[in-house]
Amino acid sequence: MRRLDEAKGLVDQLIVQAPNQSEARTAEAEIALDFGDFDRAQSAYHTLLQHNPHDSAALAGFAKTRKMTLDDHEWLERARHCLQQPLPVKKRAELSYALGKYHTDIADYANAFHYYQQANQAKQLFTPAYDPANQEKILAFLTTHYTRAVCHQSWPGCVDSKRPLLIVGMPRSGTSLTEQILASHPDVVGAGELSDWSTLAERHKQAVLRAQLDPALVQSLADHYLDTLHQFDQTALRVIDKMPGNYQNLGLIHAVLPNAKFIHTLRNPLDTCLSIYFQNFNTGHTYAKDLDDIAHYYRQYHRLMEHWRQVLPEDAMLEVRYEELVEDPETWSRRLIDFIGLEWDDNCLNFHQTERRVGTASNWQVRQPIYKTSKDRWRNYEPWIGPLLPLLELYSPMGDEMSR
Repeated sequence: MRRLDEAKGLVDQLIVQAPNQSEARTAEAEIALDFGDFDRAQSAYHTLLQHNPHDSAALAGFAKTRKMTLDDHEWLERARHCLQQPLPVKKRAELSYALGKYHTDIADYANAFHYYQQANQAKQLFTPAYDPANQEKILAFLTTHYTRAVCHQSWPGCVDSKRPLLIVGMPRSGTSLTEQILASHPDVVGAGELSDWSTLAERHKQAVLRAQLDPALVQSLADHYLDTLHQFDQTALRVIDKMPGNYQNLGLIHAVLPNAKFIHTLRNPLDTCLSIYFQNFNTGHTYAKDLDDIAHYYRQYHRLMEHWRQVLPEDAMLEVRYEELVEDPETWSRRLIDFIGLEWDDNCLNFHQTERRVGTASNWQVRQPIYKTSKDRWRNYEPWIGPLLPLLELYSPMGDEMSR
């Protein structure tokens, strides 16, 4: 329910009563990670491991609290030993992801890829399969019905609020970094990844796919979403929704909220897709556990974003390339703030010091100063990522998609 402060208080009370209760300590660590309190997260996992040295959840969680080193040999031996024992397939996957991260951190890329591959193969056993035909069908509907004329018309029932600010793109493309920069502005609040648009689009699927939006539906969708944003903050001039998958709903959102701003983050597709493969996403990311599926999904995303570039008003969307953002953070940060119509604030350059909850896999990265080590990361894994390599044809450091 995104009520992290209340959850933290309840977990703290439970820990006083039962200091070694596994689920409570795990919840303590996960909440601490969301708040950027990595020391407390480590301490919570350490307590669990003192009580049970081969707790697979604690071993997997500990690897997320910091960059692992060769000095973590005791953790490595415990994790390997645990993985050799009979484990539920979900815990086997979690621990394999953690071992993949360990070997990535120490630059042992062959073993890293081996463990990530094991993790994804295990995950395929308990998560839904990807449906490429359905993804193509959705894209066909959207590109057919959301024409330039449709996207430029004024829809009866629409609401002209400027509060909604949506960051979209592929997961692992810089969405969290972009949100953290923007949310460091005193007039901007980051709400994280909201599921409203995917839920609403599914609820009204036929009308949405065919752009058949009557005034009552348009106003209902606008009111629902603005009410969600209001629950996060009542005074901020802009509220960020950084659900990457909202890229599918840009035509719908623009029709309902024509003054909403979209920021599309882009990154080298190989770095993006490899990072997805290495991440233990929730089961909704059905494509994320197979390289061929990831490559297919990426191509569908790429085609749809090209469509939105052609049909949306030019002032609706700003595209930000991750590689350029980390090379010249001040220029791009200023451009972001200008795009959303606010005055510049120097806090945006000290985004890593901003205290706010970041409930995504990037909760560690966005609290570090700008670093460039994630650029061209894919080259470390080139021998094993054959299905992804053709995606390079879609990438140019100064590609046409940046020209607007």
